[in-house]
Amino acid sequence: MRNKENINWSITETFWLGIGIVIMSTIFDVIAFKTLNSISIKVENAKIIMQILHQLFIIFLLIFLKTCKTKDSLLKYFEFNKTLKIKDVCKYFTAYFLLLVIEYFISNLNAGSFNDLSKDTTYYTNAIPYFLLIVLIAPIAEELFFRGFLYKGWCENAKNKYIGYISISFLFTLLHWQTYDLLALAWIFLFSVFLCHIRNHSQTITAPILIHSLNNLIGFLSLYINFEF
Repeated sequence: MRNKENINWSITETFWLGIGIVIMSTIFDVIAFKTLNSISIKVENAKIIMQILHQLFIIFLLIFLKTCKTKDSLLKYFEFNKTLKIKDVCKYFTAYFLLLVIEYFISNLNAGSFNDLSKDTTYYTNAIPYFLLIVLIAPIAEELFFRGFLYKGWCENAKNKYIGYISISFLFTLLHWQTYDLLALAWIFLFSVFLCHIRNHSQTITAPILIHSLNNLIGFLSLYINFEF
């Protein structure tokens, strides 16, 4: 039986490959932007298309890196193929809804914390592609990167997995810094630590993807409620 370290990148390798993914995705964004601009796509449509293409490119890079490291299937490598226990799922969702209570109180402290996106009408005029992006594509891409690629390198290979949790959550929070204020970012950091924990407890990436997708679905619906009413 193979040791997990044999199919995981080391902590240092994960760090540099992570930087490489950021650089490659940035270059891809520039090329995609120029291409979309050259064919005269409306700005509001281009914005959604760009975000979707960005997330799909991240997934492509992670699949490529997986292929370079192991012949294991994508499902096996990222541990999609492990079954979740019903009692564990109930625990995860209960804990998540407790986090939502914290989010509710943060929102009351500062009404702008979690609804900055509601000011952008792009998301209302492109509801279907935005739904696909925020509820399906983004949770998969982000979890494959943070709780898949980074988790394998920084938590499974580390003597103290909690340092990995904090490092991953810091980067996850940094990803959202332009959209939310400090109070909301504090909640996002806590949410990420929670996702790392259930990734470790469940031993499958399926659980954090489901929770992340549910969280984004709630956010998507709240945007529509704010916009309509």
